[in-house]
Amino acid sequence: MPSLTPLVRRLLLVWGVLWLLSFLAYLADVDAVRWLQLDPALLHGEWRSLPGVIGYAFVHNPTWVWHVALNALVLAWFGPEAEVLFPGRRFVRLFLIATLAGAAVHLLLSLAPLPWFQAPVVGGSGFVMAVIGVNAAVEPHRRVRLLVLECSMRSFFLGCMVLDALGFLASLAGKGGSVASDVHLAGAVSGWLYARGVSGWLERLAERRRRRGASAERERQRAEEAELDRILGKISRGGLPSLSGDERRFLERRARRRG
Repeated sequence: MPSLTPLVRRLLLVWGVLWLLSFLAYLADVDAVRWLQLDPALLHGEWRSLPGVIGYAFVHNPTWVWHVALNALVLAWFGPEAEVLFPGRRFVRLFLIATLAGAAVHLLLSLAPLPWFQAPVVGGSGFVMAVIGVNAAVEPHRRVRLLVLECSMRSFFLGCMVLDALGFLASLAGKGGSVASDVHLAGAVSGWLYARGVSGWLERLAERRRRRGASAERERQRAEEAELDRILGKISRGGLPSLSGDERRFLERRARRRG
């Protein structure tokens, strides 16, 4: 297992602390998770469920420790590689994209008359699948050892996708289990797409915005220099009394910035 990277380590810590607190609340008959779960009731005016659009990825089922333990194990296994590939804000962006994609898909499916998709969702599994998708997109031929089995990263990713697709079909048939396969699939696809080009497209978009901002700043500076030259010429011809109130304020602003 690779060494933990900073953001992966922090997320694992948050998962562990929140699970422990929710478990203690569960022992006291308090449903603390409901404040952060992704609840389709949001679409029917339950605005207190709004934090769950992001918050669901931070909390797990307090009655089932394996829910958080398995997610943590897989994140610790594949997350560092994804963070090395997309460090800092890009890793945070991956988390937000995968989490929001899972929330959007589940909320849209909840509009259908299917009972399973009306259920609230908790857990970071969608993001875990996104991390696996990133690894598969960037290093499809990397070998992964699963106990006694060994396969390529791409095969592992496709195997997870097939299992989630079967779970999704079961949910459509009204026979879904306790796994939010729709959120898993949304996370997996968003992670794979992010690594295959969406991240680069976002970086290029941000760079274009920076360039437009820099260009606009240069234009503003040129316009200010031209205005300063005009005002100085006016002063040389008629002295300070010839300046208007706006021109005096312009010179005062320039003096404050330079002071």
